Amino acid sequence: KDAIGTKWEEGVPVEVYREVLHASWLTICPASEASPETHRIYEAIQMNSVPVVVMDKHYRSYPCSTDPLGPLKDAPFVWLDTWEELPAFLEKFHSDRRIGTKLQEQLRVWWKDFLPR
Repeated sequence: KDAIGTKWEEGVPVEVYREVLHASWLTICPASEASPETHRIYEAIQMNSVPVVVMDKHYRSYPCSTDPLGPLKDAPFVWLDTWEELPAFLEKFHSDRRIGTKLQEQLRVWWKDFLPR
């Protein structure tokens, strides 16, 4: 069982998942087997949690296009080249919370403009 008393194979209750996302400054958004653009990105955005996306060779190898994330490429996400960069980013992030506040504000503005009117 995990920290909230749920067996991993049972999944996390939706309400708990939403609460965790809403309380999180950042959300890790790895690519799925089908696409680099996953539901995790949109769930994070809707909860104002900044997606952390790695644009490594796995992302770049998707045959869907030369730009697998299309309109998301200019989003104010945390873009890394490899997962190995994550610890250094987190160290910087934790040393200055203004980074998180700024990213969340940029995300709110970007998302509002991104959505169809």
